Amino acid sequence: RKALSNQAGFGEKKIRLIEQGVQKSKAQPFCRVLVALGIPELGKKSAEILLASGITSMEALLDIAKRKDIERLTSIKQIGEKSAALYIEALSDPLMQQRIARLASLGLCMEEKEDRMQKLDDSFSGQVWCVTGSFEHFNPRSLAMDEVTKRGGRTVGTVTGKTTHLLAGSGGGSKLEAARSLGVTVVDEQTFLNMLKTKPENMEDMQGEFDF
Repeated sequence: RKALSNQAGFGEKKIRLIEQGVQKSKAQPFCRVLVALGIPELGKKSAEILLASGITSMEALLDIAKRKDIERLTSIKQIGEKSAALYIEALSDPLMQQRIARLASLGLCMEEKEDRMQKLDDSFSGQVWCVTGSFEHFNPRSLAMDEVTKRGGRTVGTVTGKTTHLLAGSGGGSKLEAARSLGVTVVDEQTFLNMLKTKPENMEDMQGEFDF
């Protein structure tokens, strides 16, 4: 405030508006902060995809960039090698890292908050879910993983020995093969809807709420 008050054209009202804007920025979720960094090809949808895959903090992203772990990003079906390389390049830039550190010091959110979505119950507690394929009632399919999180479950981007369930839509591919070989429980869309105890038409209504 003191620095601005000494600048020409910055009256009390203008300074107050700037302060209000800064405070509002601090309330923005990590997803929006990530998009606002201006990383090439990392828009709102891509940010949601990263979060749904289990990459839920800036620390995790910077660690991936530090290790140049392009495979961690390309293991996410919707992220190609070109986009993954751009993310790593941008996050490895010292100027970008300084910007991130500065934003963090100002109090902007650098981690997805667990309470971002209202928790419904603990019916999926202790379960680790992955998703593959396309669905009729979950578009984008990250909506399905949101439902898992709301019920106490955890979501991951790849199938491993720790994965307990794979939600498989049409065109499952390699994740489906991996799940079967590891003995992971494979769940189809209708079974998943029954587990949620949610009518399909309600899920269609939800698509409009979360459409990207």
